[in-house]
Amino acid sequence: MVSVERTKQFTNIPSEAAWEIKDLCSSFKLAFPCQCRAQRLAGSLPSVLFISSEQIKSNLTFHELLHSSHLSSQMASIHGGEKIGVVGRAGSGKSTLIQVFFRLVEPSGGKIIIDGIDITTIGLHNIRSCFGIIPQEPVLFEGTVGSNIDPVGMYSDEEIWKSLERCQLKDEVAAKPDKLNSLVADDGDNWSMGQTQLLCLGRVMLKHNRLLFMDEVTASIDSQTDAVTQRIIREDFVWGELC
Repeated sequence: MVSVERTKQFTNIPSEAAWEIKDLCSSFKLAFPCQCRAQRLAGSLPSVLFISSEQIKSNLTFHELLHSSHLSSQMASIHGGEKIGVVGRAGSGKSTLIQVFFRLVEPSGGKIIIDGIDITTIGLHNIRSCFGIIPQEPVLFEGTVGSNIDPVGMYSDEEIWKSLERCQLKDEVAAKPDKLNSLVADDGDNWSMGQTQLLCLGRVMLKHNRLLFMDEVTASIDSQTDAVTQRIIREDFVWGELC
């Protein structure tokens, strides 16, 4: 009975927004003749990130019983290159704010505008490709080191090695017989928590996203990995906003 109820629940969940949306705004074409909205976001450092003064509300529904508005009356204007920390008690909406940026949760009010672009006017694939994220619990996929650093195969082996060097995993991977083809078990079970976190850092560093979100990235790692992570944040992530 429970499995049937869950199946029925999933069939009633509304579909996400469009995966990709073509650029329909002529004003952007005049200002950026060779770039669509997503390319404009990804290709250069945003000058201003603005969360509108209208209330941002995200309504999260669980079994159609729980209705929780985690965010309200949030307003901020963030300039390119700034590092911003969002603090608050547990359940105050810090992680929910990240979900709203990635449109995992659609706001029922308010806007998030980046360089004059409302993120709800961009396809989900495009907007999520523009952002980088390092979650509190790092995630690795079953496959190889190379496929975890570069899941979609966009970069060369040389670029991957450079990323591994920057996150201090080059020697570790180079010592393995299969190098970049070294196996990674599901959820990174054959790697330590610290190594898993550093691999996730390498993945983000390879993409050079102009907006990077970090959700308590040092909460569950050892002191040595914490020091490496802090150094990378201060020295390597200098090309975009950090939230």
